[in-house]
Amino acid sequence: MLVLLDTPLPQRRPLSRKDRLAIQWQELKKSGPAYVLRWAYNRIRWEFAKRRMHDTTTPTANHEFNNAAIEAAFLQAVSSYKMQSWSGNIKLIRPPLVGKWHVGEGRWIDDERAYVLHDNDWGQFTPQIEVIEVPGDHDSMVLEPNVRVMAAKIKPIIEAAQ
Repeated sequence: MLVLLDTPLPQRRPLSRKDRLAIQWQELKKSGPAYVLRWAYNRIRWEFAKRRMHDTTTPTANHEFNNAAIEAAFLQAVSSYKMQSWSGNIKLIRPPLVGKWHVGEGRWIDDERAYVLHDNDWGQFTPQIEVIEVPGDHDSMVLEPNVRVMAAKIKPIIEAAQ
């Protein structure tokens, strides 16, 4: 038995050009011309932050927790991981799906610019996946009071697997 807690597929589907344009169009309609300036400002900040992250190759003297280095190592490992099919018993426990942008044909994209998929896209590799919805969001589903609901749903899964 494998239980995933709102775990996304390691390599997410890239957004199509059409869907990226649909997001920009929706944001422009919502915010008006000021959106273009805000987008440009955020893009410049992102480019500078990306360059700073690459320049921080020296370790800190006092061994501080380094989120940027950990994230960079994670993204590098994930990008080289080769997904394989798995036919075992798998449960995905996740909060309700929330889409920010509707991009047509019942498809949504979330605020992290990832497609909103019922099974977090695992179904293509694990056809036996069962999705169990719990209250909260990605972070709060493991906090009180939501964690009690999650624990109640996991308990019979563990008992059945023993």
